[in-house]
Amino acid sequence: MRKIMLLGVLLILIAVAVIAYELFYGSTNLYPYEMNLTRDINTTLAPNSTRSMQFNYTNGTVLVFLAHTNRSINFYLMNRSGYALFESSNAPKYEEAVSLEGKGTVLVYNNATNASFPVYYDSNLIYQYPNSSNQIATGTYYFIADNTKGSRSSSNDVSLNIAYVPNFYHNETTATDYQNFVNSFNSEKTDGEIGGFLFIIGIVVILYGFISKRRWFKDRPTPQKEPVSDEEIDRMYRSVSRKDKNNKAGTKKHTVKNSGRTKDRKRINSER
Repeated sequence: MRKIMLLGVLLILIAVAVIAYELFYGSTNLYPYEMNLTRDINTTLAPNSTRSMQFNYTNGTVLVFLAHTNRSINFYLMNRSGYALFESSNAPKYEEAVSLEGKGTVLVYNNATNASFPVYYDSNLIYQYPNSSNQIATGTYYFIADNTKGSRSSSNDVSLNIAYVPNFYHNETTATDYQNFVNSFNSEKTDGEIGGFLFIIGIVVILYGFISKRRWFKDRPTPQKEPVSDEEIDRMYRSVSRKDKNNKAGTKKHTVKNSGRTKDRKRINSER
């Protein structure tokens, strides 16, 4: 049981080491490829405002972006026809984006702080066009960050960062950089998942060892004393009886000696 619990602790330590390695080394390894491929936009969304970004996607280009905000807002990805309907509508932006699901809307994030395409972040992703993570039609697309009605932060300024891959054709250099970026990103993601899996397994092993230890103590039989035979009982009584007799005899001798000494003392005193 102790070995099982030690194994669980060892698994947790390995998981922490893997995650720490990826946080420090993995991100450092990914950074050069990201810098070669990506561009950043840092801006502020005013209360009740939106920000749109256009991507021209063809068979020779890639459509990749990651968005992050410090407050929860809504994010959408739409094709050209959906975006035209979205912009011309007088309905609340979020309601209009939802109404265009399957009619031009590709992705909808509701009150999220992260959004991406392809979908790396699925928290608060409420709509995704079938297979949109892997395959979309060529054309023009618009990514919209929405801080209007329906956004939890519509009455506040929101800091927005968008990291994206510029539209480029896959010549030999950019194709290699892009593949290296994807491979490094996937490797870091896989290692992080392995670390998390090992951490969970370690916790389970420790709990199993703890429960097994308690069961062992609970089910452990209580040691039973062997019954004492009649002969042994008689022997014990005889031994006790002898001791009592010896003690009584010693007491009588001691009393006689003391009485003799007392008589001698009285005789000597009378002679004086």
